[in-house]
Amino acid sequence: MDDRYSRITAWPAGGVGIYDLEANPRARNGGPVDWVHYHVPRSTLDVFTDDVQISGIETLRCQHGNFDPVLHQMTLMILPSLNAPDLFSELFLDYFRLLFCTHITQQYAPSADTIKTYRGGLASWQQRRALQLLQENLDGRIGLADLACECRLSVSHFTRSFKRSFGTSPHRYLIFQRIEKAKSLLSNPAFDLSEVALQSGFSDQASFSRTFKAVVGTPPGHWRRAPR
Repeated sequence: MDDRYSRITAWPAGGVGIYDLEANPRARNGGPVDWVHYHVPRSTLDVFTDDVQISGIETLRCQHGNFDPVLHQMTLMILPSLNAPDLFSELFLDYFRLLFCTHITQQYAPSADTIKTYRGGLASWQQRRALQLLQENLDGRIGLADLACECRLSVSHFTRSFKRSFGTSPHRYLIFQRIEKAKSLLSNPAFDLSEVALQSGFSDQASFSRTFKAVVGTPPGHWRRAPR
């Protein structure tokens, strides 16, 4: 860092390091190692702090190799998106960014204000507009920023208010809507499973079958054949 060398003798799995790119960070490893690098532009942190109405973040600090079980699990969860980006909707990635910024702010910017919570739900017109947009975008192409903008709220305020109104997150609500659409299509024997998957907003039949079974408790083929 800044042409100063620091010897680090141990770095556990799930260890974290935070470095300013202006300090020209470089690393030399004595053996095999896997890294996951998160690039966090200052503009991303500024948008986040504006959203949750806390003071700006000047810097993030942690000890070299500090074990972070939360960030470790979040990283394991997001890794599949590197090889199969179509399996992750824009709405899901928006939530990941929000969770990521919330965690690193609370964990590594201790001087930041406490993140405010919102107790109220969405107004009636906001509920109607949000549900309309989600129904029109079952493929998840619409992001949290778009939904929040249509409801004239910040992203953070919108997500909290949505959950207050509907008892679940927009992403989870979207999944339920996909499943309901799939059930309707499954009732028509003219549609095969791949067609049902695509028309319900899923990227492929495999992801549709996994999600359907996780939500309903049985694979879509079995559900279709079961007596009603």
